[in-house]
Amino acid sequence: LCMAYWLNAFSFADNDKRNKVVRDSIMSVLDNKNTSADQKKALINGLSKLTVDSQLEILLKIKEDISISADGNTLVDLYCGIASCYMLSHQTDKAKPYLDLAAKYEKKLTDSRLLGKYHHMWGNYYNLTAGGTKSHSHYYKAIGYYEKLKNSKDKLISVLNNLSFSYIQKDDINNL
Repeated sequence: LCMAYWLNAFSFADNDKRNKVVRDSIMSVLDNKNTSADQKKALINGLSKLTVDSQLEILLKIKEDISISADGNTLVDLYCGIASCYMLSHQTDKAKPYLDLAAKYEKKLTDSRLLGKYHHMWGNYYNLTAGGTKSHSHYYKAIGYYEKLKNSKDKLISVLNNLSFSYIQKDDINNL
């Protein structure tokens, strides 16, 4: 709850200043020896208002702290988050190893949100690396998982946008 407060408290402030204050606060919490692994895990999905560089720095710090003790669901969430940051930073070569790590746990996942996120990230990766049909396959799987969730319209819109962009890039508008 404290992190949610920090992220929303500065919503009207200067973005760079807000980002620095929130990033520094989160890093201080992560550096605190009394912060539990569960508290660190809770941060994985609450960073979207920060810059991609700050998100990546925090996720890599969380990875250092919890990867030994984390369950497969947490690791998939974390690895997909890191891969997403690298892709948004145009560093797909650094994203791939994290997607490969997430793939080790995919068969054990039962959470539709995580399965959707996993396939969404693989779709993005293949979309960025000209893996056309592979991106489509992953995007369609992501859509299937996201459709099972309540309140997933934003995720569905993102996947559908990326999927349509992929078809347009390949000048394949007939299959849209």
